[in-house]
Amino acid sequence: MAFTFSGRLPGILKTKPLFHSLSSFASKYHFSAQQKVVVCGAGNAAHVFTALAASNPNNDVHLISLFQDEAARFKAAYDATEDKAITVQFTQEKRELKASPSSISNDASKLAGADTVILSLPAFAHNEYLQAVKDHVTPKPDKKTLVACFPGASGLECEWQSIFGVNEPGFVLLSCITLPWAARALQFGQTAEVLGTKHQIEVCIKSAEGSNKNSEYIDRISDLIGIPPKIVDYGHILNMSLSAINAIVHPSIMFGKWRSWDGKAMQEKPLFYQGIDEASANLMSQLSDEALHITRCIEKETGLTLKTQHIAEWYFSCYGADCTDSSSLKGLIMTNPGYNGLVHPMKGENGQWVPNFQYRYLSEDIPMGLAVMRGLSLILKEVPKVPLMDDIIQWSQQLLGKQYLEYKSDGSIVAGKDVGLSRAPQRYGITSIQELV
Repeated sequence: MAFTFSGRLPGILKTKPLFHSLSSFASKYHFSAQQKVVVCGAGNAAHVFTALAASNPNNDVHLISLFQDEAARFKAAYDATEDKAITVQFTQEKRELKASPSSISNDASKLAGADTVILSLPAFAHNEYLQAVKDHVTPKPDKKTLVACFPGASGLECEWQSIFGVNEPGFVLLSCITLPWAARALQFGQTAEVLGTKHQIEVCIKSAEGSNKNSEYIDRISDLIGIPPKIVDYGHILNMSLSAINAIVHPSIMFGKWRSWDGKAMQEKPLFYQGIDEASANLMSQLSDEALHITRCIEKETGLTLKTQHIAEWYFSCYGADCTDSSSLKGLIMTNPGYNGLVHPMKGENGQWVPNFQYRYLSEDIPMGLAVMRGLSLILKEVPKVPLMDDIIQWSQQLLGKQYLEYKSDGSIVAGKDVGLSRAPQRYGITSIQELV
């Protein structure tokens, strides 16, 4: 049953509603106080977050981007739509949603009064927006301001602690291991497509009150984006740094595909996920094993119980029901419909394509991913050996022209000259894992 709402720019769902019925929506929201939601970013996922949040008339939704003229370009495209709305197409469900935010701007003061802030941004941009939240948001006496990062990426706990302190009472950090969907913008500022929705996503929450109210903050996000996905509390915030899916998946696929590249241009862009072979799947599995090894070492030293999954387990829990072959890691990736048609990041034209090593699969997932995992291992009393992770980091640093971690000839590993561009704990002067517990 499709439905519309009168009032401030309603969300219109075609074919299949986000909620089971108008009555269930009304009972959930009609009598609750309106909340202000600010979505930070203007990328693929930000289109979806904004439309989903704004489809609930109980939300006062604002989109801000502080990057150059991005907000102005987004607003110009949005204003050019006939119905002044952002459209989201849900491909697998064969439904469409249209909804409109209250404002689109580069004005950080729009953060004032926010109940929930969603950061849908590359990890390197988190610092600027977290600082803006600290500067412009005064938490309400009876309601903490929730800052939710999708995805949080590794090292977010270090970044947060450097800005908000160890136990800031008025703010709560929610870090998600990944995005809720595979999504892409079809027309910037106008239309986005959700290729597939994950059945389950994991989040970690950092709050001065401990885990007592974690379910409340999870419900707040579920109310914004709907179910599925099911949102699961994943425990201590360190789980996010050690379970960063992008950091395991993207660099391992890039390394497997291009480490022996002969430098010759390609006539077609190769498939990224669905182009992997058995060797690349094994590399991904081995890299995940090493991340788990670091996790076990942290547990041993801190007494924490962490929940890092092997990458194959994660794929099965998120996508297994949608894949025609869930018998192996390679099968789960190759038959995931959400990955259909997605290609390697390439540059060039006219059948002369070469890999773009500056794309976020290395430029973000190394300094905000693997370098953080390795950095965490380096502040342990007993430093574990992770040879594949070291190989991928060194290979990537050479391609990026960066040195987040310096690998010395005597076998030691220390902070590199570019550690300040990463979120490794060494950037923040953290020298013991106990400082993050």
